[in-house]
Amino acid sequence: MSSNTRRDFFRASGLGILAAGVTDWMGCSAPRPAPKSLIEGAAETEFLAPPLTPPDYSRDLERYLIRITNEMGAQRKNALEAITSQDKFVEHQKSLQREFWEMLGGPFEKTPLNPRITGTLARSGYRIEKVIYESRPRLYVTANLYVPEGRSGRLPAILGPLGHSRNGKAWHCYQKLFANLARKGYVVLAYDPFGQGERIEYPGAHPGESNLPRGTGEHEYAGQRLILLGVNFSLFRAWDGIRGIDYLLSRPEVDPERIGCTGQSGGGTMTQILVALDDRIRAAVVAQGNTENIAEGNLEPPGSADDAEQNVVPSLSRGIDRSDLLHVFAPKPLLLTITTHDAGNTYSPEYVSGTVEQVEELKRSYGLLGSSDRVSLVATAQQHLYSYEQRRSAYQWFNRWLENKGADDQEVEAPVEPDEALFCTKTGFVVTSLGGEPTLSLTRKLAASAGPPPPASSREELLTRVRQGLALPEKKADLKPLLLCRVRKAGYTAEQFQIDSDGEIRVPGWTLTPDSAAQSAATILYLGDRP
Repeated sequence: MSSNTRRDFFRASGLGILAAGVTDWMGCSAPRPAPKSLIEGAAETEFLAPPLTPPDYSRDLERYLIRITNEMGAQRKNALEAITSQDKFVEHQKSLQREFWEMLGGPFEKTPLNPRITGTLARSGYRIEKVIYESRPRLYVTANLYVPEGRSGRLPAILGPLGHSRNGKAWHCYQKLFANLARKGYVVLAYDPFGQGERIEYPGAHPGESNLPRGTGEHEYAGQRLILLGVNFSLFRAWDGIRGIDYLLSRPEVDPERIGCTGQSGGGTMTQILVALDDRIRAAVVAQGNTENIAEGNLEPPGSADDAEQNVVPSLSRGIDRSDLLHVFAPKPLLLTITTHDAGNTYSPEYVSGTVEQVEELKRSYGLLGSSDRVSLVATAQQHLYSYEQRRSAYQWFNRWLENKGADDQEVEAPVEPDEALFCTKTGFVVTSLGGEPTLSLTRKLAASAGPPPPASSREELLTRVRQGLALPEKKADLKPLLLCRVRKAGYTAEQFQIDSDGEIRVPGWTLTPDSAAQSAATILYLGDRP
């Protein structure tokens, strides 16, 4: 590796004024290569590198990110394959769980749930209790508890984290799932996520409407602020679920040894996170969740990333990816369901193959624990929802592994409740009915508790902090300076140059050198802010 630095390059070139990153080619480019014999430099213009194929910097960052992502993915895979014994794998699981908690920024302190029931709906074979609990002080979680009627003894229970439905727990296919689980003897807790259902924090004119973009808009808004504090929004989401299990276990109907978890789409991805963090979950169904790794081979950046709560940052830099959440869950029973429709639609074009690859890894890990029959994958080709066929697969899975003897996998047609019938609040919005703590105030409190860092004791310490914060490489790459074009102007010379920054990333620019400049003339560095 060369010891040249940018300073050396600029000094050797005798620069007076340097303009870096101002342009790609400053008008010298052509839409397609032209025969060399047809290209001549304009007046006072000299090409120092062949102009047949002008540099294209537009995909440098993309190529760089693809390479380092592929490298991180390969390193993770090699490390996992190097684990060949049960003892080593169990150690790996414990390490993964610790690292997930550390990256998320939690756990929080468990505080009183202060649950309240604001209403009850009696239905054939079950009832729906409208529950509000506090996952953190004054952080109100609206939920529907489906309770079987006419059952004796303690019953299995299902936690239902939800996908990105505008109306949260009231979405029609979720209602069908929860009602039929209740008829089969399961207690089910379905709770609204942040920014959905009754927990929209920027309410529109009507319940279920947000003034931010639908779906994941409020998630992204919260996640962008939290990441600056080193906290993932998935921590907020997962904590609601963990406290939801606490509420289930407070109910006399629930058997603490038979807790299951299932969610679809974003709720499926949240199921993956919950099963890695909460050991009380005994069986799980991940329905159409993001079951491909972020470091999915050769995907365009940012890889198989998704909205704020579906990415654990900075997992890849630690050799960890999304599928490792499910490795923590082994050997407990795990069913993954997908639809081929999602490939290239909801998720990346590699969604199906990426999921299959993940299941192959999981089969190997479960096999180390003597339980390869406890992980399975089923698929449909239907649209992105918790479909009838996939609901039946979930019933079969939970009936088998939560030992719900006598329960079948059929469905009884049930009316879909209107949204307002399932409201736990008077207005359909927590923020206007109860107030409480929105994500913004919770984030402010986290920021205040973190406090400012102590002042640096020296310039060197300050520079070290900046380098660490920016994750700058310890060693500088070879600059590989290249002069491309020289244009002589009245009183100065302009030279177009290119240097290597890091890997595939090149930096273009121009030097403007006065004719009267001495060898040691002062240099001004100007960083352009547009291409």
